[in-house]
Amino acid sequence: MRRALSSWGAFGLSMVAVLAVAVAIQSWAEILSPRFDLTPRQGLTLTPFARQILEQVRSPLEVEIFHQRDARSGVRELVALFEADCPNLHVKLVDLDREPQRARDAGVQRYDEAVLSYQGRRLVAAVGNESMLAAAILRAMTSKDRVLYFVSGHGERMPGAAGDDQLGQLARALRNEGFVVHTLPLLQAREIPTDASAVVLAGPEIDLVEQEIAALQGYLARGGGVLALLDPAALPHLERWVATHGIALGDDVVIDRVNRLAGTVGTDVLVPQWREHPIFEGHEGAAVLGRARGVELTPASRATLLARTMPQSFLAAGAQRIREGAFELDPLTDRRGPVGVMAVAMLARPGGERPGRLVVVGDADFATDNYLALAGNRDVLLRTIDWLVEREATGARDRGPEVNQRPLSPILVSARLSEVILWGGALAWPALFVVAGAMVTVARRRRR
Repeated sequence: MRRALSSWGAFGLSMVAVLAVAVAIQSWAEILSPRFDLTPRQGLTLTPFARQILEQVRSPLEVEIFHQRDARSGVRELVALFEADCPNLHVKLVDLDREPQRARDAGVQRYDEAVLSYQGRRLVAAVGNESMLAAAILRAMTSKDRVLYFVSGHGERMPGAAGDDQLGQLARALRNEGFVVHTLPLLQAREIPTDASAVVLAGPEIDLVEQEIAALQGYLARGGGVLALLDPAALPHLERWVATHGIALGDDVVIDRVNRLAGTVGTDVLVPQWREHPIFEGHEGAAVLGRARGVELTPASRATLLARTMPQSFLAAGAQRIREGAFELDPLTDRRGPVGVMAVAMLARPGGERPGRLVVVGDADFATDNYLALAGNRDVLLRTIDWLVEREATGARDRGPEVNQRPLSPILVSARLSEVILWGGALAWPALFVVAGAMVTVARRRRR
């Protein structure tokens, strides 16, 4: 009897201990509210970009989101993430189908638009996803719109043009983050508009004339920001202008036959590391450039080289040679890597005013729809534009790799690894089955 009572007593004490541990864990969870996001692309956690914006909300921010009736749960989940990180954020959800007159009175015309009120300012903006809602909050806290002008008239990649080699996805990403995007026929306009926050020159195929160069230089001298994405092409006026700011461009193409996108010949160059600079603060992802030219510094330059390719790459002299299909290293004319592909120059102004900012990248392909979803391309571009316009929130937007619907594969492999994959898939597995079949055949014959 004593032994039985002792066993039941021990069992009861163990159950009490288990219950106490469970209550303690639940109490800890209720008090601290820890969250563990185990989704592949961290879809249940705000990006650093969104968190940086929410940290700037110092006063009450009222947001009314007008949603579609069947989408309330999804909107509610998104709002909960924002409210958990920002105690000054107060969101109200409104069913647009039930209250259309209220939406019209507020200036809302479609689903997933919101009315934001902050420190006496009022704004109506689209908030269909996390980046759009974060950008709308940033716009509500900013009294001035950020306006980007894309120079046109020289065969550039355009934000409104159709095609995978154009900038449709980049333009959507910029608009989602609150930028106003315009094209600028610079030869006709003769000067950069006064409301320009930055100017983008995206892969001109025809050189700019002196009048246009003077307009860009005057804009820099006023404290403007210019992003020049310059493919391998003969652009003597642009090259001379860039050289006056300490950045040298040549008639060459960067090749990397070792580290490359799967299925490519080496002109798609991997950029794995970035120099310590405000543009790349907290950024660790790589980028993939298309057919890029080298970007180096002139002697006694005050510019800064921001990115280089890997040591296995080389700089092939003569862009025409690459167009004809010659991708191998020529020791007599080519230069071994690493090779510079991105640089920044600052144009000082008297009185300590905002200096002009010039960023030069030796490739425009990486901003197009074909490349933007690869590696960290989107993040690098948006961070660069943020820095040019002096926007404070420059955190990462990326949630890791996503399915790429473009012709290029998002898989980065070395030449050795690609050979292992080829021979392993084409020979190793079939050979294994042949050997296994032969062994089974031999074993059966011996039994006879």
